[in-house]
Amino acid sequence: MNSENDEEYEGNKVVISFELYAPYSVIQEELDEYLDDIRELAEVRGFTMKNPE
Repeated sequence: MNSENDEEYEGNKVVISFELYAPYSVIQEELDEYLDDIRELAEVRGFTMKNPE
């Protein structure tokens, strides 16, 4: 994952990616809650999340 911000960050990076074979409408609410939890945890610990481009 190369970007302008890579050089500014000193430490470990974690990229979570996956393929999900289900209609998004079926799992939308649960997935949104899961992602919100990850964002909240990152914020509480002082990390930032970058949306994929």
